[in-house]
Amino acid sequence: MVEGVFREVEWPGSNLNGHNAQGADFSAAILTGICALGTNFAGALFEETQLQGAALCGANLTGAMLRHANLQNANLMWCDLRSASLFGADLRGANLAWADLREVDLREANLSGAYFNYHTQWPRNFNPRDAAMFELAEPR
Repeated sequence: MVEGVFREVEWPGSNLNGHNAQGADFSAAILTGICALGTNFAGALFEETQLQGAALCGANLTGAMLRHANLQNANLMWCDLRSASLFGADLRGANLAWADLREVDLREANLSGAYFNYHTQWPRNFNPRDAAMFELAEPR
């Protein structure tokens, strides 16, 4: 279990696969290119955190605070982001296929060029096409 405060740590490319980091504070950390497949980040703080190119497939990010986080080109497939805050986050080029974003705060988030699919779940009244996102074709 990863517990505690990790503000401003520099762990680029680190492997956090499957860890429990529930409620941990990674504010202003440099976590570019980390691999955190299936990691529990529920309620964690990632405010102004650098997460470019992070592999977060299947991570639990429910209630996480990702305000002004940089998630450019991050892989968020199958992530549970329910009730998270992505206010002002940079998600350009991120993959949100199969992600659950119900009740997520997307105000001022940049989703231009991000990817989604038919299974991506959105907050009420959100239209991904209005955000200049790309829909991935379903395999036939």
